[in-house]
Amino acid sequence: MLSPERYALIIHIPFERPEHPSYFQPPANAFRAVVEAEERIHKENLRVFHEVLEVEKALLAQIVAAVDEAYLTAVQIRNTGQWNGTVFQVFNHLMMRYGRISPGQLAQFERETDDLMVDITLPIEVVFNKIEDLLDYGEIAQAPYTQLQAVNKGYNIINKTGMYNEYIKTWLRRPVFRRHMMNFSKPDNSPYNKLDMAIRIWLKKS
Repeated sequence: MLSPERYALIIHIPFERPEHPSYFQPPANAFRAVVEAEERIHKENLRVFHEVLEVEKALLAQIVAAVDEAYLTAVQIRNTGQWNGTVFQVFNHLMMRYGRISPGQLAQFERETDDLMVDITLPIEVVFNKIEDLLDYGEIAQAPYTQLQAVNKGYNIINKTGMYNEYIKTWLRRPVFRRHMMNFSKPDNSPYNKLDMAIRIWLKKS
Protein backbone atom coordinates (compact mmCIF):
# COMPACT_ATOMS: atom_id res chain seq x y z
CA MET A 1 0.00 0.00 0.00
CA LEU A 2 1.55 3.29 -1.12
CA SER A 3 1.10 6.84 0.07
CA PRO A 4 0.96 9.61 -2.57
CA GLU A 5 4.64 10.32 -1.83
CA ARG A 6 5.69 6.72 -2.37
CA TYR A 7 3.49 6.45 -5.47
CA ALA A 8 5.36 9.46 -6.88
CA LEU A 9 8.56 7.39 -6.76
CA ILE A 10 7.10 5.21 -9.48
CA ILE A 11 5.17 7.61 -11.68
CA HIS A 12 4.70 11.36 -11.70
CA ILE A 13 0.97 11.18 -12.49
CA PRO A 14 -1.04 11.29 -9.24
CA PHE A 15 -3.33 8.33 -8.61
CA GLU A 16 -7.04 9.12 -8.73
CA ARG A 17 -9.37 6.59 -7.16
CA PRO A 18 -12.00 5.58 -9.75
CA GLU A 19 -15.52 6.86 -9.15
CA HIS A 20 -18.72 5.08 -10.17
CA PRO A 21 -19.38 6.08 -13.81
CA SER A 22 -23.17 6.13 -13.23
CA TYR A 23 -25.54 4.71 -15.84
CA PHE A 24 -24.68 4.75 -19.49
CA GLN A 25 -26.47 7.40 -21.51
CA PRO A 26 -25.93 7.22 -25.26
CA PRO A 27 -24.94 10.51 -26.89
CA ALA A 28 -27.91 12.16 -28.57
CA ASN A 29 -28.07 11.97 -32.36
CA ALA A 30 -24.73 10.15 -32.53
CA PHE A 31 -23.65 7.59 -35.11
CA ARG A 32 -23.88 3.96 -34.09
CA ALA A 33 -20.09 3.58 -34.07
CA VAL A 34 -19.77 6.52 -31.67
CA VAL A 35 -22.41 5.10 -29.33
CA GLU A 36 -20.71 1.69 -29.30
CA ALA A 37 -17.32 3.25 -28.58
CA GLU A 38 -18.74 5.28 -25.69
CA GLU A 39 -20.46 2.19 -24.32
CA ARG A 40 -17.18 0.22 -24.36
CA ILE A 41 -15.46 3.02 -22.46
CA HIS A 42 -18.29 3.08 -19.91
CA LYS A 43 -18.12 -0.69 -19.39
CA GLU A 44 -14.37 -0.52 -18.87
CA ASN A 45 -14.71 2.32 -16.33
CA LEU A 46 -17.36 0.31 -14.50
CA ARG A 47 -15.14 -2.78 -14.48
CA VAL A 48 -12.18 -0.84 -13.04
CA PHE A 49 -14.43 0.73 -10.38
CA HIS A 50 -15.68 -2.66 -9.16
CA GLU A 51 -12.19 -4.13 -9.31
CA VAL A 52 -10.90 -1.36 -7.03
CA LEU A 53 -13.76 -2.01 -4.60
CA GLU A 54 -12.95 -5.71 -4.44
CA VAL A 55 -9.25 -5.05 -3.86
CA GLU A 56 -10.10 -2.60 -1.05
CA LYS A 57 -12.42 -5.14 0.56
CA ALA A 58 -9.68 -7.76 0.47
CA LEU A 59 -7.12 -5.38 1.98
CA LEU A 60 -9.51 -4.28 4.73
CA ALA A 61 -10.20 -7.92 5.55
CA GLN A 62 -6.47 -8.51 5.94
CA ILE A 63 -6.13 -5.48 8.22
CA VAL A 64 -9.07 -6.61 10.39
CA ALA A 65 -7.61 -10.10 10.67
CA ALA A 66 -4.18 -8.79 11.66
CA VAL A 67 -5.08 -5.95 14.05
CA ASP A 68 -6.80 -6.20 17.43
CA GLU A 69 -10.38 -4.90 17.28
CA ALA A 70 -9.73 -2.31 20.00
CA TYR A 71 -7.42 -0.37 17.68
CA LEU A 72 -10.04 -0.21 14.91
CA THR A 73 -13.02 1.20 16.80
CA ALA A 74 -12.20 4.80 15.84
CA VAL A 75 -12.57 4.00 12.13
CA GLN A 76 -15.65 1.79 12.38
CA ILE A 77 -19.26 3.00 12.26
CA ARG A 78 -20.78 1.51 15.38
CA ASN A 79 -24.35 1.03 14.15
CA THR A 80 -23.51 -0.57 10.81
CA GLY A 81 -20.08 -2.11 11.42
CA GLN A 82 -18.84 -0.53 8.19
CA TRP A 83 -15.47 1.19 7.92
CA ASN A 84 -15.30 4.96 7.88
CA GLY A 85 -12.94 5.80 5.02
CA THR A 86 -10.92 4.10 2.33
CA VAL A 87 -8.48 1.31 3.02
CA PHE A 88 -5.59 3.77 2.81
CA GLN A 89 -7.29 6.11 5.32
CA VAL A 90 -7.83 3.21 7.74
CA PHE A 91 -4.23 2.07 7.34
CA ASN A 92 -2.94 5.64 7.67
CA HIS A 93 -4.98 6.11 10.86
CA LEU A 94 -3.36 3.05 12.41
CA MET A 95 0.13 4.10 11.39
CA MET A 96 -0.22 7.70 12.53
CA ARG A 97 -1.83 6.88 15.89
CA TYR A 98 -0.04 3.70 16.91
CA GLY A 99 3.05 3.49 14.72
CA ARG A 100 4.81 6.60 15.95
CA ILE A 101 8.50 7.13 15.27
CA SER A 102 10.35 10.01 16.90
CA PRO A 103 12.76 12.29 15.02
CA GLY A 104 15.57 10.69 17.00
CA GLN A 105 14.57 7.18 15.95
CA LEU A 106 14.33 8.28 12.33
CA ALA A 107 17.77 9.90 12.49
CA GLN A 108 19.24 6.74 14.01
CA PHE A 109 17.78 4.52 11.30
CA GLU A 110 19.00 6.91 8.62
CA ARG A 111 22.53 6.69 10.05
CA GLU A 112 22.30 2.91 10.01
CA THR A 113 21.22 3.05 6.36
CA ASP A 114 24.00 5.44 5.39
CA ASP A 115 26.57 3.27 7.18
CA LEU A 116 25.37 0.03 5.59
CA MET A 117 28.26 -2.06 4.27
CA VAL A 118 27.08 -4.46 1.60
CA ASP A 119 28.33 -8.00 1.16
CA ILE A 120 28.69 -8.11 -2.64
CA THR A 121 27.92 -11.83 -2.63
CA LEU A 122 24.37 -11.08 -1.48
CA PRO A 123 21.52 -9.98 -3.78
CA ILE A 124 21.33 -6.24 -4.53
CA GLU A 125 17.84 -6.26 -2.96
CA VAL A 126 19.57 -6.12 0.44
CA VAL A 127 20.37 -2.49 -0.29
CA PHE A 128 16.96 -1.61 -1.65
CA ASN A 129 15.09 -3.32 1.19
CA LYS A 130 17.06 -1.24 3.67
CA ILE A 131 16.14 1.96 1.86
CA GLU A 132 12.50 0.88 1.57
CA ASP A 133 12.47 0.46 5.36
CA LEU A 134 13.89 3.97 5.69
CA LEU A 135 11.15 5.34 3.41
CA ASP A 136 8.54 3.62 5.60
CA TYR A 137 10.12 5.13 8.70
CA GLY A 138 10.04 8.57 7.10
CA GLU A 139 6.36 8.31 6.26
CA ILE A 140 5.42 7.14 9.74
CA ALA A 141 7.45 9.99 11.25
CA GLN A 142 5.68 12.37 8.84
CA ALA A 143 9.02 13.32 7.29
CA PRO A 144 8.89 11.54 3.90
CA TYR A 145 11.97 11.28 1.71
CA THR A 146 12.01 12.42 -1.91
CA GLN A 147 12.76 10.20 -4.89
CA LEU A 148 16.14 11.87 -5.40
CA GLN A 149 17.09 11.34 -1.75
CA ALA A 150 16.18 7.65 -2.01
CA VAL A 151 18.14 7.12 -5.21
CA ASN A 152 21.16 9.00 -3.82
CA LYS A 153 21.24 6.82 -0.72
CA GLY A 154 21.16 3.69 -2.85
CA TYR A 155 23.91 5.12 -5.03
CA ASN A 156 26.12 5.95 -2.03
CA ILE A 157 25.76 2.48 -0.52
CA ILE A 158 26.52 0.74 -3.82
CA ASN A 159 29.42 3.10 -4.54
CA LYS A 160 31.10 2.03 -1.28
CA THR A 161 31.45 -1.52 -2.56
CA GLY A 162 34.02 -0.39 -5.14
CA MET A 163 32.62 -2.97 -7.56
CA TYR A 164 30.64 -0.69 -9.86
CA ASN A 165 33.14 2.07 -10.68
CA GLU A 166 32.49 2.11 -14.43
CA TYR A 167 28.73 1.99 -13.96
CA ILE A 168 28.94 4.79 -11.38
CA LYS A 169 30.91 6.98 -13.81
CA THR A 170 28.26 6.44 -16.46
CA TRP A 171 25.52 7.21 -13.96
CA LEU A 172 27.17 10.48 -12.89
CA ARG A 173 27.52 11.68 -16.49
CA ARG A 174 23.75 11.83 -16.79
CA PRO A 175 21.76 15.00 -16.07
CA VAL A 176 20.24 14.96 -12.59
CA PHE A 177 16.68 14.55 -13.88
CA ARG A 178 17.66 11.36 -15.70
CA ARG A 179 19.04 9.82 -12.52
CA HIS A 180 15.57 9.45 -11.08
CA MET A 181 13.33 9.23 -14.13
CA MET A 182 13.59 5.52 -14.75
CA ASN A 183 11.13 5.15 -17.59
CA PHE A 184 13.66 4.88 -20.38
CA SER A 185 15.12 1.62 -21.68
CA LYS A 186 18.44 0.15 -22.68
CA PRO A 187 19.51 -3.44 -23.45
CA ASP A 188 18.98 -5.49 -20.28
CA ASN A 189 22.28 -7.35 -20.58
CA SER A 190 24.45 -4.29 -21.13
CA PRO A 191 27.07 -3.55 -18.44
CA TYR A 192 26.07 0.10 -18.85
CA ASN A 193 22.63 -0.85 -17.64
CA LYS A 194 23.49 -3.00 -14.61
CA LEU A 195 23.33 -0.42 -11.83
CA ASP A 196 20.56 1.56 -13.45
CA MET A 197 18.35 -1.49 -13.92
CA ALA A 198 18.80 -2.47 -10.28
CA ILE A 199 17.67 0.97 -9.12
CA ARG A 200 14.77 1.02 -11.54
CA ILE A 201 13.53 -2.39 -10.36
CA TRP A 202 13.68 -1.23 -6.76
CA LEU A 203 11.76 1.99 -7.50
CA LYS A 204 9.00 0.05 -9.24
CA LYS A 205 8.64 -2.19 -6.17
CA SER A 206 8.47 0.73 -3.72
